[in-house]
Amino acid sequence: MEKVKSILKNKKFYEVAFVSTVLVSFLIWITRLFIGGAESSQWKLFFDGVTDFLADTLNVIGYSGERDVYNNTYFPGLGGKAYPPLTYFVTYLLSRLVDMQPYYDYQLFKGLYIEPKLLIILIIGFAISLIVLFETVREVKDGNKLTKLLIALAVVLSQPVLFSIERGNSIIITSCFVLFYLFNYDSENKYLKELALVSLAIATALKMTPVFLGVLLLYNKQWKDALRTVIYGAIFFFVPFLFFKGGFGNVPLLVRNTMLHLKLYESWNGCTLYACLIQYGLPYSDECEMIVSSITNLICILLLCAGFVIKNKRIIALNLLMIIIIMPSHSEYYNVLYLLPAIIMFLNDDDKKILDIIELLAYLSIMMVFYSQHDMFWNYHLAIMVLVIICIIRTTKEVKGYLKNNKQTKVTEE
Repeated sequence: MEKVKSILKNKKFYEVAFVSTVLVSFLIWITRLFIGGAESSQWKLFFDGVTDFLADTLNVIGYSGERDVYNNTYFPGLGGKAYPPLTYFVTYLLSRLVDMQPYYDYQLFKGLYIEPKLLIILIIGFAISLIVLFETVREVKDGNKLTKLLIALAVVLSQPVLFSIERGNSIIITSCFVLFYLFNYDSENKYLKELALVSLAIATALKMTPVFLGVLLLYNKQWKDALRTVIYGAIFFFVPFLFFKGGFGNVPLLVRNTMLHLKLYESWNGCTLYACLIQYGLPYSDECEMIVSSITNLICILLLCAGFVIKNKRIIALNLLMIIIIMPSHSEYYNVLYLLPAIIMFLNDDDKKILDIIELLAYLSIMMVFYSQHDMFWNYHLAIMVLVIICIIRTTKEVKGYLKNNKQTKVTEE
């Protein structure tokens, strides 16, 4: 029994379990895919058997090509044009590689992947994104060179990365910025720290929700760093508006489209807590959605406020990353990539406890490769609920410890 406990407290056990589970699941998936051929059920890892391959990027290329994106009513309407302008600026450049007029005539952009020039650039772009992800993980993971390499390889070949590639979503590069920021925002190296602040600004300018991670600077009382981050964020967020028709007049249009986006995509989809509970029998109804959304917001507010008294960096990071996954009323499945910093911090941590076994299983449920969308979504939902419970348990314990120490300090002073 003591030997088992010793193994479960050993960081190496968690690293081996993570690498072996993810890589073996990928090898099984790719083997069964080639054995099954074109009709293989393994293709169901992707939406609709890859019939709308790279759809997120291709649709956004279509929306941005006329440089009037926030007034663009192509499918699915204004609610589908709620990205900050930096994303649309990049996709506008991609639209220059194609004669877009036939696609505007049909108002359908999913077929853009048949354009050779565009497809080549997209392949190169995603290859670079994967290399950046690999190198970022390898850099922030501690241990010997082999450990770093295997963890990075497992991440690149994991379920959420494969899923995000098929969607053609910029979440891969955004998660790299988030990963770099969380490991360097308090670095003693002033250049790394400054790059980390810029990384958060770019991540926010691409996806908006990473803005919550800026509160870490407030927790640490890094007031000057916080101010510079706001300046960087303003530059990356607002300057690209000038490239589009209407300039800064698009700012209120972005707000309008964001509100329409929240109505267009209901919270029963993706990785919201409501979506998770639906998988276990909670009925679809406005009343249930309102109740669960209120509970979700309360949990997020408590986790956010608790960060001012929690000292454990890993607990704070997981809390904030869970907030940016579950708080939005619509949280797509690829958003679990935001958990990468928490996973690497978990694997780096030497102080393992029994609860860490459950946390490892939750991470494996997200990262290992499954063979159908149903299996993938079910495991994502289970993992999200488990991680929320872990956040609540650890936060409660940390706050109690803080209050107890604070009380003892006052008694001692008296």
